[in-house]
Amino acid sequence: MWVEKTKTGYRLVERYTDPLTGKQYKASVKLKKKTKQAINKAKPLLMAKIEDKLDTSILYDDITLDELIKEFKKIKYNSLSFATQQNFDRTFSNLLEYFDKNILISKITTRNFNLFFANLGSKNRISTLKQKKKLLSQLFKYALSIKAIKENPLDNVILSSAVKPKEKVKFLNKNEVIDVLNLVYNKKHPIYPYLTEFLLYTGCRINEALSVEWNDYDPKNKTLSINKNLKTINSNRIIQLSDNIVNILNELPRTDKKIFPTKDASNYRKWLKNLKYKIHLHPHLFRHTHISMLAEMGINAKAIMKRVGHADSKITLEIYTHVTSSMEKNLIIKLNDYL
Repeated sequence: MWVEKTKTGYRLVERYTDPLTGKQYKASVKLKKKTKQAINKAKPLLMAKIEDKLDTSILYDDITLDELIKEFKKIKYNSLSFATQQNFDRTFSNLLEYFDKNILISKITTRNFNLFFANLGSKNRISTLKQKKKLLSQLFKYALSIKAIKENPLDNVILSSAVKPKEKVKFLNKNEVIDVLNLVYNKKHPIYPYLTEFLLYTGCRINEALSVEWNDYDPKNKTLSINKNLKTINSNRIIQLSDNIVNILNELPRTDKKIFPTKDASNYRKWLKNLKYKIHLHPHLFRHTHISMLAEMGINAKAIMKRVGHADSKITLEIYTHVTSSMEKNLIIKLNDYL
């Protein structure tokens, strides 16, 4: 660190090395006087200036949004389930519909994301917005880790939605299960009726069901290994199969390595919708129905969670509590009728 004379006075100067290029540069601050007191006062200002320049030099601020997404997918997707990848893909599509793909991510601000989520909030529930924010936060945390940005613009985002919150968890009762099975088998689709009964009596998630293969099935012990396309670590499990599901598996042709050879769940969801049943039918409704069946049989909540691969007990307990409360009310009604 040294003092140089200028046309108008003095300046305090220091060299620093750019860690990316290895080249040396000079930084300086003006001095009012060439005194020890003035120099000591200028030193921290000069060091802060150098630190700022070094910080800027290692910030890869020329990365575009499109480049960041592609890099994130390449590095992160191998460790994610197919279902989680699909959630990311849908959220990235929302992002690229709103922002230009060539925008520099260092230029995207919290205000930009507030407006982005306000736009999404006109058509999506707050729960959906929270999920998308969580996914995008992972993308920008990655950007932060590679020094593509200085701070995560999603940290202080405000979420609001014009769409009403989702209704409480629904499930089919025993008579509705019979109605639905009669309805789907009357349609005589080569896969979907069997898939519907399978979901109702195993409690599998749709992506788990579409990933099971014949070599996951143990006909001798009547078990099925759920080990692909898992949502959480708890989802990896072996489940016992009821006789009706064993019969289905014995009837289905083995023309593919997968038990239910279909591309994805979207066509199945459309097929269910076109049935126009009195209740909106969807794959997760069948999973909730399976949980309610087990609760009605008196199976304890912990065993149910293990069977359906629930890491979080919230949904299981919500259904379990509802079913057992209804059973208790029916018990009192029957007891009063008996008296």
